[in-house]
Amino acid sequence: MIRRYLLDTGIAQDFQEDRNGVRDRAIAERKLGHRVGICVAVLGELWSGVECSAYERSLNGTRCPPLDSL
Repeated sequence: MIRRYLLDTGIAQDFQEDRNGVRDRAIAERKLGHRVGICVAVLGELWSGVECSAYERSLNGTRCPPLDSL
């Protein structure tokens, strides 16, 4: 039976940063034929985090503005 794993934001960040063995586990599950992914909401949260980080760096640590002002 093929299983599908949907990663939440925190676990997706662990996968992205190769923390806590998440990436190795996901790779192992994929090798067994299982599917691993994220939903659009998690993608948006990850993207928003990247945007805020870039914005903060460009303003020397100023807080990220509200999303409606971007």
